[in-house]
Amino acid sequence: MGNANETQAKELTYVGKVKNGKKVGKHEIWWRQQKIGGGKYDKKGNESKIGKWVEVHPDYKYYFQLTSRGEYQNGKKVGKWDVIWLYEKVENKIAGGLYNNEGDVKVGKWIDLDDSVSQQLQIIYVGDYENGKKIGSWIIYFNTTEKKFTIDNYIGGGKYEQGVKNGLWSEQSSKFSQFSKLRQLGWYKNGKKYGKWTTQDENEIGEEQYDGNGNKIGKWIEIQDYFLGDYVNQMGEYQNNKRVGRWTVNVRIRGKQMLQMGGGMYDDQGMKLGHWTELENYENDISQGNYHKDKKVGKWRAFRKVGSNYVFGQHRDFGEDTFKKGGYDEKFNQVAFKISASFYSCLPEDQPENKPIQQHQNFDISYKGDFNNGRKVGKWQINFKINQEILLVGGGHYDQGSKTGMWVDISDSFCLYSRIHFAGCYYAGEKRHGKWKIGYAGVDSNFKLDDIKWIGGGEYDLGIKIGKWIDVREPFASSIEKGITYCGVYLNGKKIGKWDMKQGNDKIGGGLYTEDGSEIKIGKWIELADENYKWIHQGEYNYGKKVGKWIKKDLETDKIITQQNFEK
Repeated sequence: MGNANETQAKELTYVGKVKNGKKVGKHEIWWRQQKIGGGKYDKKGNESKIGKWVEVHPDYKYYFQLTSRGEYQNGKKVGKWDVIWLYEKVENKIAGGLYNNEGDVKVGKWIDLDDSVSQQLQIIYVGDYENGKKIGSWIIYFNTTEKKFTIDNYIGGGKYEQGVKNGLWSEQSSKFSQFSKLRQLGWYKNGKKYGKWTTQDENEIGEEQYDGNGNKIGKWIEIQDYFLGDYVNQMGEYQNNKRVGRWTVNVRIRGKQMLQMGGGMYDDQGMKLGHWTELENYENDISQGNYHKDKKVGKWRAFRKVGSNYVFGQHRDFGEDTFKKGGYDEKFNQVAFKISASFYSCLPEDQPENKPIQQHQNFDISYKGDFNNGRKVGKWQINFKINQEILLVGGGHYDQGSKTGMWVDISDSFCLYSRIHFAGCYYAGEKRHGKWKIGYAGVDSNFKLDDIKWIGGGEYDLGIKIGKWIDVREPFASSIEKGITYCGVYLNGKKIGKWDMKQGNDKIGGGLYTEDGSEIKIGKWIELADENYKWIHQGEYNYGKKVGKWIKKDLETDKIITQQNFEK
């Protein structure tokens, strides 16, 4: 999680004596009223660690209790050090080795942990040190909570010469995870990649070229995303580490034929230019527009895939940034600010990039108000134009560019068939505070604020959700009876405990989160399996990881479509 270290910092407590601003004597590390580590500092006030210590990993948390244990002399590590993972109340030694008597210099056989170590996956390097430098053959393994270090977990390895990689290597790719066991195979020369490198799962799916100095050159097939055999790649050419010419974005899903989904041109400086089609989320979301010197300009459109077609478009404008004074109808002209939307008919898969798309219903969203020295001030209104009629759908007040007081906002997915509104107060510089309501207006409404039906909401504490909430899944369905809501409790902006998923008034799923605010799913869950609300997934989580049998069912008929078994 992005703020794991912040959460840890709040829960960890360091207890000990401080003299003249310096740590001295015995210090203890406590976590949730439990002593988990500590040691001693010298009494001279040098803050040098001495004797036996138990240190806490920077990402220590409830489900990833990792510590290092060993001895210090004059602030330097000496002798044997072990890395211990407490998992299901059992201590597991997963890494460690020896430091020399001078301190902080690794010698002999070591098991090193990769910096990306986590509960779900640990990448481990096994080999020898000589005077702090890696030498000889090193082997790379991966480990999970269930498995030990066996040949089944082998990634690869290679040789070091005085701490520098040389010769043929097999190592994990940057996309390696518990869901993507991607390896790369190629040659190092004096610590730099050179020649041909390949990316492999069960097959060769990527290719790279390097010159003798480790610079990217020639034709590349670069893996952008990978998940359980499905992947996105980018194909094109490098010159001196810069992408040049035409690059394509391609997708392979469920073993089907590779499909080109996007791409565009790079200039000789490696900057995007001209028309681009970009993939936002595998094959489900694409955006189209123009680049100038690697920056988006003009109008961009976004589309979501439903079935075999692309529907629902949004405009974003990336025009020139200018100061504005007085009254101004803000439409298609402020940098990186979403100010208009349009709903389009289907965009077929074989739609040419530059061919105009036929509009189904013409509507625009515009923001109207005053600027003063480039900042929004006073009353602003959000207008919705449908069939030449302009209707008020939201708005509020700005104070020197920040929202303040009572507002009615619209959702990012606001369109003709999914009109979601948020109503409440802003406080202290655009932070939502107090009670907020979530409302919906259907297609058959008169498109007025009075038509909103309030279906959800909860309370904010200066921008952070707290207490009981009813959240709305976006984009919302075309009627309240078909729309999806989630009901549960937030603690400091994090979901905890039981959450229910409802369609209309009917409970159709949900499950449990841990109570510690880590938003880790546990126990039995029923989740949506598609964007059209037709299917559900049903199974069990063990601290965020699917375990045992999971089934995919039709929501209406209750018929099982597929099932998949995960390791326990």
